[in-house]
Amino acid sequence: MEEGEQTGRIKELHRVILRQGRVRFGEADEATRQQIETMRDIDRLEDLTERLLMVSSWDELMV
Repeated sequence: MEEGEQTGRIKELHRVILRQGRVRFGEADEATRQQIETMRDIDRLEDLTERLLMVSSWDELMV
């Protein structure tokens, strides 16, 4: 994957996690939002999109 493509994918995963998390748990606090938005590991971000289906809070998601 090219660098520009990778950056776009990362930004999209950030957007999806924050949006789906907002629907499930409410708005993320600033620290959680920053933690998600600084992640650059696509595999980790993809794992978070799956974990969103199994956890009950932002705190549990970020463990």
